[in-house]
Amino acid sequence: MTRLTAGLAAFWLLAGAVAAGAQGLRVSYLEGSTEVRDGSSWRLLSIGDSVPQSATVRLGAKSCVRLKGTGVEVVLTRPGTYVVKDIFAARKALSSGYTGSLLRRALRYLGSGSTDRGNAVLGARAGNKGAENEGWVESSAEVFLQAGKEYIRAGEYDRAAEQLEQALEYATEGESPEIHFYLAYVLSQDGKTAEAWKQAERLSPGSGDSWASDYVLLRARLLIDSSAYAEAAEWLAEHGKGLSQDVQRAQLFYVLLGLAYRGEGLDDQAKQALSDALTISSESDLGKAAAAILETP
Repeated sequence: MTRLTAGLAAFWLLAGAVAAGAQGLRVSYLEGSTEVRDGSSWRLLSIGDSVPQSATVRLGAKSCVRLKGTGVEVVLTRPGTYVVKDIFAARKALSSGYTGSLLRRALRYLGSGSTDRGNAVLGARAGNKGAENEGWVESSAEVFLQAGKEYIRAGEYDRAAEQLEQALEYATEGESPEIHFYLAYVLSQDGKTAEAWKQAERLSPGSGDSWASDYVLLRARLLIDSSAYAEAAEWLAEHGKGLSQDVQRAQLFYVLLGLAYRGEGLDDQAKQALSDALTISSESDLGKAAAAILETP
């Protein structure tokens, strides 16, 4: 599973994931210190190792592990201890292809962004010396950033990533955080949770940054992708209060919060958050996704 169009990697599991989990997983990528325990003792994991569903995995700081099975991929990026069978249980609500398709459509809104100065894909006008262009000078980084946003809107994430990488080459210290944010979004849409987390982890947008509210949601999504449910819930509770002014972002906030609580096993809190999402709209993709998750035991 490598693209969001095939399902959000480690955000939900496609149909058949439960059966795959019964067969165990295999380590396909490893970075840093990761241990596994299936019995009484811990041992270091290596690429290619099998991890049974009965095992417990422990990640150290700055570590990442990707576990793959038939039709399923689990990415863990946050320090902590994870029981493999609990990961599968927490994601059972997201194993439905129907629910997944609704969430996929809704999450495209997260990277929609805005362009205040027209279509920058047409190129910079800094080199033009005509009087009509006087006073409008875009940096090369801004041009590539706006081009990347246009490709994001079109769902062409590979091409968006190319433009954003180009933008980073020209970006000043002040321009680079927004570019890193959109690159993290593109990588997450492409199912590259670990790579996306590296782009997003150290970002700290100010209240005046246009992408600040979307960063709150993206970071929560990446934490959920990494099965760090408690951390995701804490993050949303602390930083998500200012999202109520935008209906769709507010609804996404409640859906993500519900997923985080569901992952923690806090069913009452999860039901309340998902019900709040339904109150905003039951006809939107997010409302339908919330309803589908609520109906899943």
